[in-house]
Amino acid sequence: MKIIRYQEAQGKITYAQQTEQGTFDLEGDPYTSLKATSKKSEIFKLLAPIVPTQILCIGLNYRKHAEECGAPIPERPVLFVGSSRI
Repeated sequence: MKIIRYQEAQGKITYAQQTEQGTFDLEGDPYTSLKATSKKSEIFKLLAPIVPTQILCIGLNYRKHAEECGAPIPERPVLFVGSSRI
């Protein structure tokens, strides 16, 4: 099953299934269950398949960056969690 996430012209965001016969809306969400429908998708804009809720970031990941920040060069990468606000 080829699954896409898209936005309709009216702004609604939904999932759909691409088949040889066309693209049809799906009900539900990809984390629990998706059910096929016979409703043809009206794609206005393709979107990323999922929206991340957290992003793992690495800071001071190269020597020059640490020097620019005036920070000591760490023995291990500095990890921090960013937040997705899409």
